[in-house]
Amino acid sequence: MIRLKLQSTEGTLVWSSPTAPLHVRALLPFWSIAAETFAPDEMPPSIFDIVLEVIGPDDVLDSAFTGSIHGRSCYLGFDEYEKRYYFAKGIGWIMSTGWEPKDGSCGILPLWAAERERDIALELTKLGLDVVRPEAILLHGVIPDSRGRESYPAEKIPDLDGIPAKPCMYVYSSPTRWRIADLTFLSEKERNAVLPDDKSQWLCSLLAKLGRSCRILHEHGGHDYSLTPHNAFTDGTRIDFEYTVLPSYPHKNESLNEDADVWKDKELDGLREIAWYLADMMQLTISGRELNRWWNDAYEG
Repeated sequence: MIRLKLQSTEGTLVWSSPTAPLHVRALLPFWSIAAETFAPDEMPPSIFDIVLEVIGPDDVLDSAFTGSIHGRSCYLGFDEYEKRYYFAKGIGWIMSTGWEPKDGSCGILPLWAAERERDIALELTKLGLDVVRPEAILLHGVIPDSRGRESYPAEKIPDLDGIPAKPCMYVYSSPTRWRIADLTFLSEKERNAVLPDDKSQWLCSLLAKLGRSCRILHEHGGHDYSLTPHNAFTDGTRIDFEYTVLPSYPHKNESLNEDADVWKDKELDGLREIAWYLADMMQLTISGRELNRWWNDAYEG
């Protein structure tokens, strides 16, 4: 995991779930900058208190916590009452040292994308899929530069198409801490603490759950462009719906609304990648045919 610096971005809460805990609704949006330290064994139980301390644009928490490997997302902490883990997306590209105008939209989460992720996550929950729970959306007021000394007005930050991005921070929660891709960065001892003793049975159940979720999504005329080891938790909870398409939520990128069978096949390729990725990591003795059957049976119904 990567050490980060945090800096407040003087933003505002624009939406929160009625069930979001108070400490989530009280968060200020922040921007992260990677410090030059890789610290895989340092993971504090929670950084909510640390984030809540960031009260002004000049307040920088140096290497305050360890982030994740997931681009513009980081771990926030565990809520003991809810028994859920919280995360933030749209906090800068955490493998970089900050943001500059030449970076364009790198690390930015546009408001339209956060609202889309929220709305589709809520819709998929209604369909019976296990997905992350949207908690809050906060607009950034400014975006700090890579030195943490100057800030650019958020309204001047462009999206990929050149229009104002309205950069924001999206907070979501999951019943599970680790995504599948995180397992690579855990020691064998840590993985054994995270996963059940019977790794084969766990993998079989995980793939069946993901296969079922793909079937339900496809049966309802949808598809998910982004299914990868980064976008599913170890219990099968799914995440990242910026490029997910449902009939009631067409994408502004028209190519994602066309050739649905192609995108469905791509999603299944992502599921196949997850299967082989985990089987190889855990050195399971299993044939490729049997491995594919674990998810395909659930997909075929």
